Amino acid sequence: MAWLLAGMAASCRVTAVSDGDTVKCLQDWREVTLRLSQIDAPELAQPYGQRARAALAARVFGRSVEVERHDTDKYGRQVVRRWLDGVDINLA
Repeated sequence: MAWLLAGMAASCRVTAVSDGDTVKCLQDWREVTLRLSQIDAPELAQPYGQRARAALAARVFGRSVEVERHDTDKYGRQVVRRWLDGVDINLA
C-alpha cells in the first residue's frame, strides 16, 4: 500500500539524503524513499553529483518537511513535491 495517495499531503522527518533528488523520510515510525518531482539532479558519480547531494542535505537533513505525492516511479519511490518553512524545495 502506498504511504500517500496522489495529491495527499503529510509531514515527515528527513533521515538520509541519497543524492540530489532523493531522500529517506520517517513518518509514523516508517522510513520511505522519496524522490523530488519535476527535477533531475546528477547521480553521485556524475559531475556535480556530490555537490547536488550536499546542497539538498544542507537544506533538509534532520528537518521536518511537508510532502505532497504526485506519483510512484519504477523503483517504487514516492515522487513528491516538498516544502520546508513555506519554501518549495523542489523549486529551490
